Amino acid sequence: MMFYALSAIGLMILASFTIVFARKLQQRIVRFALSAVAYASLVVAFFLMIAVLITF
Repeated sequence: MMFYALSAIGLMILASFTIVFARKLQQRIVRFALSAVAYASLVVAFFLMIAVLITF
């Protein structure tokens, strides 16, 4: 279970850095792709945290 929690924390940190980096880019397609990856990782992190809460 600790692996799920650490994975969720890592995904949230990765998503925040990805969003900050994506906002600095000028190309719309790359910016959209990075934002989509960041928001998808936030959703996965949310479900990982829910899985940790359910198991405790």
